Amino acid sequence: MNTTIKTLGSAVILATFMSTPALAQLELSGGLVQVAPSSVNSNDLTLNGVTLPTSVSDINGDNGYFVGLSYNIDSEFSIGATANLGLTHRVREAGLGIGDAGRFELEVFTLTGKYRFPTEMALKPYFQAGVIHLHPREGRATSEMKTGLGTDNIGLVVNRSTGFIAGAGAEIWSSERLGFFGEASYSWADTAASFSVDGATLRASGIDVNPIVYRLGAIVRF
Repeated sequence: MNTTIKTLGSAVILATFMSTPALAQLELSGGLVQVAPSSVNSNDLTLNGVTLPTSVSDINGDNGYFVGLSYNIDSEFSIGATANLGLTHRVREAGLGIGDAGRFELEVFTLTGKYRFPTEMALKPYFQAGVIHLHPREGRATSEMKTGLGTDNIGLVVNRSTGFIAGAGAEIWSSERLGFFGEASYSWADTAASFSVDGATLRASGIDVNPIVYRLGAIVRF
């Protein structure tokens, strides 16, 4: 009798584990990203503290690629991080008639929590929110900037910035392991840019970047 009970108990436990999907799963994602500054607005440029009749008027968007890793807490909630790479942006000024003043490479990192709306379908809409970090590097002045200021001795530094990001998207799963998704997220972040001109500092502070981040990619669950 005891043997029969133990056997039935073992069968029930085994059936439960076999029929219940794992709650904790890792997901690897990758694909294309577009980072599009949405509301560029800056204070006037200052040269060694003296205000000039110009400002940063635009930072263009650019396309790149991303890789991400997520951890599913359960079927609805997950946390994930992404690295968005291969982006190049142009800084444009208004006032001096120079136009494109500088270019810089940009890496964007995000850490977000995601909530998937429960559905019985393969299509899973979701909402996500978290933090975004903008990591500019390799800034350089354009030939237009050098011509406009009459010197080749110009450098560009764009400050790093951390802010918040929130957005929505949808996943569609072709199997338990492979899915595809698209999303759009709005972020709140500002920065500052500084040109060094023959030892003087040309600075634009309080640049509201607030990029919209679009991603389209695939997910592999393991």
